[in-house]
Amino acid sequence: MTVSGNNIIDNEYSYGSISLYRGYEKTILFVNNDIAGNHYRHIVVMNMEKTTYDLSKTPNIGLVGNVIANNTYSSGNSERRPSQPPMSAALVLDGYGNVCIQNNTLQNPGLETEVYVKTRASKWTDTTEARYNTWGCENTHCVRKRTYDAHNDMYLPEVRVLPFVSRSNEMVYTPDVTEGLPQGNVLGGWLNKSITLEAAGSPFYLKEDWTILPGVEVFIEPGVWIKPARDKGILVLGQIVARGEKGKRVAFGCQYQTAYCSYWHGLVFASDDVSTSPSELLFVDVFNAGYKGNTYGTAVQSFSPSIIMQNSRVIQSRLTVLN
Repeated sequence: MTVSGNNIIDNEYSYGSISLYRGYEKTILFVNNDIAGNHYRHIVVMNMEKTTYDLSKTPNIGLVGNVIANNTYSSGNSERRPSQPPMSAALVLDGYGNVCIQNNTLQNPGLETEVYVKTRASKWTDTTEARYNTWGCENTHCVRKRTYDAHNDMYLPEVRVLPFVSRSNEMVYTPDVTEGLPQGNVLGGWLNKSITLEAAGSPFYLKEDWTILPGVEVFIEPGVWIKPARDKGILVLGQIVARGEKGKRVAFGCQYQTAYCSYWHGLVFASDDVSTSPSELLFVDVFNAGYKGNTYGTAVQSFSPSIIMQNSRVIQSRLTVLN
């Protein structure tokens, strides 16, 4: 099925979506359409929940070259609430599917987010590609605020948006220099520089999902305590070396919940660089991990053999301890 070259302008409905597609097609191409000035909760919805999990029958979806801009929805607030799904979105991707979102203009400040991803994959490399798009942003922090993913921790918790086209029409290939670096003792974002988390700065607060990019090492000193916000997690595409000691363990999470330390997503190790040393979790405690929204998953999950875990404890996790 191909939907191409259409102008969809100035339509209004209080709740639904302009376009709704379900998983009955092998290929869905949504190409070179202009959608602007509409008042809908969602603009384009790809609902693939009816698709069988047989990957040979998983639909291929291409959203390419569309201009989706200046659409609105009156929900009282266009700012998304932290840790909660958006009330409105330009693109909603649900169920199973191989999705490519490329070379689109997505600028809808009147909606809570541009891309709301709920698609699922069979392995960590099956991510949603959302590259070479124009988001009306100058930096990666802005882009991440305009996307929302709802993957549970059985799958890669990230939508890949680099590179993207900046508001000044330049290609952005890497995260901001400061993105992912600790801001005081607050962690989150995409880390593109190796760092050490020192015990003197502990505790650290994980307020956003934290992605350790390939080639980046995070060394964690004995005695460091990382306190995650609800549903947040750490994706390791590079390397974490957490070397606690018998009397000074490294801790992720809390045994008892507080406003600043809650049930969290957990650790996902997905480095595919066999030339680097493995990540290490030595004398590490992981508390109350394996949560993502209303889904229970794995506390410590590895999609590669490059991890060493010794003398460590996983406590009060949900569903699966190690995978």
